[in-house]
Amino acid sequence: FEFTRMLLPHIVARARSQKTSSRIIAVASNTHIIANMHWDDLQLKNPGAFALFKAYGQSKLSLILWVRHLANKFIEWKCADCVTINSLHPGIIDTELARTAPTPSVFYYPRKWFFSYFFKTVHQGAQTSVWA
Repeated sequence: FEFTRMLLPHIVARARSQKTSSRIIAVASNTHIIANMHWDDLQLKNPGAFALFKAYGQSKLSLILWVRHLANKFIEWKCADCVTINSLHPGIIDTELARTAPTPSVFYYPRKWFFSYFFKTVHQGAQTSVWA
C-alpha cells in the first residue's frame, strides 16, 4: 500500500499530461467470496486464528477493498477518465501455494498431478492479467 501511495501521484500526473489513460490491475482471487475481514486481528495472530486459506482469502478481500477505495478516490480527484483500476481473478492456477498447505507431503504430488488436468498453468494465468 505504501508503494501505491508513492506511485499514484506519478500515474495520475502522467495520464493527465499525456491525455491518455493509465490502467492499474490488481490480481485478486475468488476466495474473497468466502473470506471475512478480522478487523481486530488483521495479522491473524490470535491463538488458533491462522489458517492458510483464511489468511489468503482475507488478503485478497483486503486487496479488492483497496481497489474499490482507489476507484472512489479517482472519482473524487476527477481523474476517473484518465486512470482505470480493476481487480481480477486469473482463474485457478497450478502454483506452488498448496506446497505449504498443512497436509501430509505424501499427498502433495498425486494431488498436484490430478489437479493439473483442471487448473490453468502459471503462463495461462498470467495471460488473464495481460489481457486485462
